[in-house]
Amino acid sequence: MRLWLLGSLLIFGVSGLIAKVEFLEITAPDGWRLRGSLMLPDTGNQYPVVLFIPGSGPVDRDGNLTNLPGKSDAYKLLAMVLADSGVASLRYDKRGIGESGSKTFREDSVRFEHFIGDAVAWVQKLRQDQRFTHIYLLGHSQGGLVALLTAQQIPVDGIILVAPQPLPVDQLILQQMKQRAPFLVPATQQILDSLRTGHLVDSIPPLLLSLFRPGVQPFLQSWMRYDPRTEIQKVGVPILVLCGTTDLQVRCDDVRAFATRNAGAEYVEIPAMNHLMKHIETTDLAAQQKSFVDPSIPLAPELIQQILHFIRSHSP
Repeated sequence: MRLWLLGSLLIFGVSGLIAKVEFLEITAPDGWRLRGSLMLPDTGNQYPVVLFIPGSGPVDRDGNLTNLPGKSDAYKLLAMVLADSGVASLRYDKRGIGESGSKTFREDSVRFEHFIGDAVAWVQKLRQDQRFTHIYLLGHSQGGLVALLTAQQIPVDGIILVAPQPLPVDQLILQQMKQRAPFLVPATQQILDSLRTGHLVDSIPPLLLSLFRPGVQPFLQSWMRYDPRTEIQKVGVPILVLCGTTDLQVRCDDVRAFATRNAGAEYVEIPAMNHLMKHIETTDLAAQQKSFVDPSIPLAPELIQQILHFIRSHSP
């Protein structure tokens, strides 16, 4: 693994300088180039650090879906709050996205194991940096499962799971389909059954093409091999599991049940927090969609409180 410091900048808040940012590049185990932003508190020279592991889809280091016209900046906003509270953080563009992209990138070449390897590579870098006293993983959505698998390969001091995937992805897809488009459930079930048994599917109904397009099917097959309910039982470090009451992607009843699989996990339900960690008091679809493209919508306040309390409790 190689790393280069690409540059740095300073971030100012209302009260003055709150953080320093270093731009980093590493080479993942398979040779893929990954880039990210290391945000550091302005004061002190030793602090805990949080590695953000992004959710599903084309997500950049700031928590934005690059296929949408606006930005949520959810990860960036949280990183700034952490820095202002004395906690460093590292956020990175997923492989194939943003500055971790390349003209040679092929969707059909990506497997779930690549995401695990990428996270392990970033942890290895953080472990080499004497400025960091403790290392925490923050896995959001799909990144929650990646965090659990990463912690099985390299030591970390704790894991924060925000709106994590509580079920195998094929079960989660079916659950969401039953809620939103019941008429597509039979076709969805048939496709998932084929993928689960190792067969790719050539004929996809137009309404399901974005979800099951040919290029993404091999990745889905690799993802389906992992059951979060099993993987959480294999982790021995402290775990904080957070779910928002206005999350439309995962059900808090499922997340709570998932958390109970590990006796050392703490589960907290965050009022009025949606899947993007934003403060949204309603499940109204229009309000939810706005949070994906409007960075002025704030993070859920209790989310911040719970994360900081967890880090401080486990960073003596």
